[in-house]
Amino acid sequence: MEIELTRAERERLERYAEALGLTLEEAVKHAAGAELDRRYRLPARKASIVPFQGLIRNRDGK
Repeated sequence: MEIELTRAERERLERYAEALGLTLEEAVKHAAGAELDRRYRLPARKASIVPFQGLIRNRDGK
């Protein structure tokens, strides 16, 4: 897939790659993955346990 970047966007990604010690392609993948995680991944949190009890019926089934 080819992505067209403005000169400013490319320079920003090059600085990002240099700061992380990555190639430009690796930096783009890293930045895209981080943004997808930020937008769509739900934060991890401890689950709460809800007690579940069946319906209580009379002896005659009503």
